Parts: sequence; C-alpha cells; structure tokens
Amino acid sequence: MLQEVTPPYAIHTVPHRSNSVFLGLINIRGETLLCISLRDLLGLEPVVESTDFSNTINPQRMIVAGRNENKWVFPVDEVHGTYRFHINEFKDAPVVISKASEAYTKGIVTWQDKKLNFLNSELLFYTLNHKVF
Repeated sequence: MLQEVTPPYAIHTVPHRSNSVFLGLINIRGETLLCISLRDLLGLEPVVESTDFSNTINPQRMIVAGRNENKWVFPVDEVHGTYRFHINEFKDAPVVISKASEAYTKGIVTWQDKKLNFLNSELLFYTLNHKVF
C-alpha cells in the first residue's frame, strides 16, 4: 500500500469541499492527489512532544499510499522506515477498539516497546472513497 514517503508539499484547499478530513489537493511530480488527515478520520488527539511534529498544516513528511491509480496523501508526524512483521506478532485489537463503529485497527504489534495499531487498509480506503467522493 505504501507508495512513497515525500517531503511536505503545498496543500491546496478546494472551496466548499475541504474540511478536517479532506485537506485538499497536492501536486506531486505533475500528479494531482487527494490529501487526507488520518488524525481527524481516526479521531486521534494531536501528539504533544517537545518538538512540533503535530501540525498537519506544516507536516514533517507525507506518505503516498494506495493501489494503482487510487492513491492518497497523508501528512504524518514521523516515519521510522518500512518494517516487516510476522503475522504471529500481531495481537487482536482490544474490544473497545474492535467494537467501535469505525474500527480501522486490524491488530496491535509491539515495536521498540511501543504498541502500534495495524490499520485495516481495505476498510480505510473504502471509507475514503465514500466520504470524499
């Protein structure tokens, strides 16, 4: 699903269409892509750290993800690289997450003493196709 990690690009809002989830359009090497705030889609609180990585207006990085011609851009706070995990390393999502109306977490994996949510990409992109279009 991950296509590339890019430096930040200018986000061009679309009048009467842009909102907290759909941020606007981005031109990456001549290709116009839709920019989405995963933080707002997933209902996450901003990360509060000593460095200011929590600003979606001025993100540190952007990721391009999707399949074929259906690609999306997401401003992100951090990128640590691409890692592979064995399916046995994933634990089931807690009931409070998996029973939520829009549960995008498919499983939990521990990496560097932190718990990371593994997102259900099919549900995520299905939702984006229906909420934005």
